[in-house]
Amino acid sequence: MRRNNNFFKAFLLSVCFMITAFGLNALTAHAYSEGETDDCYKATGIGAQEGLKYTSDEDWVPKNLEKKAIQGENLSDDKSILYLIMADGFTADEKDAFEKEASDMMNYLMKLVPYSEFKNLTKAYTVFTPSNESGASRDLSYADYMAQYKAEKEKGEQGNVEIDTKDTFFKCAFNQLSAYYNYDYERLIEPSCAGMQRAADIAKEYAPSYNQIIIISNSERYGGSGLSEQWGPYRPYYPTTTQSSDTPAKDETYFQEVKGINLAVASINSASKEVAAHEIAHALGNLADEYWPGEVFATENCPNMTQTSDASQVKWKDFLTYSERTKNGVFQYEGYGDAAANSWYRPSKGSCKMEALSYPNSGIFYEFCEVCREGFRENMSKASNSTSIYWQDYCKNSTPSTAKTIAADGTLEYSTLDQSGYTTEFAYTGNAPKDLESSFIVRHAGTVVDNPKITFTYYDSKKNKLDKAPSASGTYTVTAAFAGSGDMNSCTVTKAYTILKDTNQQKPPQQPEIAAPKTMTLSASAYTYNGKVRKPSVTIKDTNGKAVGASNYTVSYSKGCKNVGRYTVTVTFKGDYSKYKSMSKTFDIKPKTTSISKLKASKKAFTVKWKKQTTQTTGYHIQYSKDKKFKNGVKAANVKSSKTLKKISKLKSKKTYYVRIRTYKTVKVNGKSVKVYSNWSKIKKVKTK
Repeated sequence: MRRNNNFFKAFLLSVCFMITAFGLNALTAHAYSEGETDDCYKATGIGAQEGLKYTSDEDWVPKNLEKKAIQGENLSDDKSILYLIMADGFTADEKDAFEKEASDMMNYLMKLVPYSEFKNLTKAYTVFTPSNESGASRDLSYADYMAQYKAEKEKGEQGNVEIDTKDTFFKCAFNQLSAYYNYDYERLIEPSCAGMQRAADIAKEYAPSYNQIIIISNSERYGGSGLSEQWGPYRPYYPTTTQSSDTPAKDETYFQEVKGINLAVASINSASKEVAAHEIAHALGNLADEYWPGEVFATENCPNMTQTSDASQVKWKDFLTYSERTKNGVFQYEGYGDAAANSWYRPSKGSCKMEALSYPNSGIFYEFCEVCREGFRENMSKASNSTSIYWQDYCKNSTPSTAKTIAADGTLEYSTLDQSGYTTEFAYTGNAPKDLESSFIVRHAGTVVDNPKITFTYYDSKKNKLDKAPSASGTYTVTAAFAGSGDMNSCTVTKAYTILKDTNQQKPPQQPEIAAPKTMTLSASAYTYNGKVRKPSVTIKDTNGKAVGASNYTVSYSKGCKNVGRYTVTVTFKGDYSKYKSMSKTFDIKPKTTSISKLKASKKAFTVKWKKQTTQTTGYHIQYSKDKKFKNGVKAANVKSSKTLKKISKLKSKKTYYVRIRTYKTVKVNGKSVKVYSNWSKIKKVKTK
């Protein structure tokens, strides 16, 4: 079946509005007196009788709710980014289902940039708030409502449809902002005003230093909402009148104040984790929607929305080249597909999670855009009072006019190695390492640190440490480390990036093909044992007979290199030479030699005596021959290290023999026994009788 792409895209868009608050003042505990009801419901189709009614403070904030840490258990509440997750529409028998939903949600967030960057500072509690009934109020789609509305009207019932209400802890309901079902708010689910206040009061009781409240509503319908204590100055509006027509509509409105609170609501729909990520970003990140939510929600108070038309002055100017869509995906897009939005600008279009959500099994995944990430990081650093280091892809860092270090294809590719979710590409120029380093920033408590001392360590594609920043084309990683200072803690981040060959017309001179390494020479092939570690230096020459620089390879030695034995030296190539196979050589550490102290002739024999040498020695090896150059007729004898005397017999009489001796030690080489010999002693001669 052919897909309607416009419909499919619209289906992916999040329409979960951000409910705003007028004040930023901290909430104070509030208990409803007996018979007092939720005023917000007086303006809705649910009715005041379904509002909250309580008889005591203890009922309003129960003291026996079960609280459980599900993330960052060892962190202190006041030194973490603290989430409090509560239930609505889950009965006592559904506690396990709620806890699984909460755990799955936090696991999802902790793998999603930029939430994942604050995982080591994040703590989360669940507080189970059981409801008398399961589900959510008004759990009915707009289309189903309209079908019932028209059917009732045809019967002469004036289109009155029975409102589906549930007795839940926070009174979460879909279509809360409309007296009648309205398509604009079909996917908006939120607590009643009193429910919001109750959530805040419970949070202050069970986790006073909380940063974010999350309510999970037990409905499988797609929906959510976000309420921020930062975003204003508007209050939510509620229709007060109705009209009899074929299409119920919004009418005159009045404004009902809701106190400031960071609150996100999500259902248990398959897309609920994405909804939560979007809604929490409103509060903790102070981010605006990047679809058009309506003129009442347009504001300059968020980092990703503005009416500034001058590209050199716009909030996200550091991400722009002022002339075209930049390689980091950021631009100055006017309008939101709505005529009322033509004077408003956003930094991305169709690619940011603040505009579109990643619907399960759609094959599409939306990240937060770079501008939203930066705004989120600023607010999260402020909330946690922490110090963090980030790669921030400003165009002024990565595309300086002199260096021309631009991405070759103008796009970013996804990389799981990269903490920001992207691979950075630089053209092949000598300035690339410097440009890369200027893209790292340190934030402390939301403020960018001026001139921080950052140490950079570079690695090639095989994770070999490099002596300096590379400039040759290839794939690398860099670790940026900030040591900390004063009340700023230390922090590190690792970034994967690629240096591409320059595709501009102004290319550096053609580099000749690198000659392959051919020979490996050690400064010494053998040493005499002295009780110290011995390691020969290495020289590598290529096929042209030229030495290969030591910066192009690493040298490793067998373990030990101290006792008598045979050891291996291995050279592993890196950088421009990384395509070549490693090379190896062996060297010996030999035992100390000995010397002949006496030769005594006898009939057809002689006796040889030598100085004892037992250190790192297994035995002695004696050679004798009538050829003083030991080329012909050489015979030998081995003697244990405990002996210093040996008679050689069955020789010819009245003949001159030349004699020499050396020590040896038996060692294991590749699982086999091998004798490692010392140097020969001086040659002495004797004439038999």
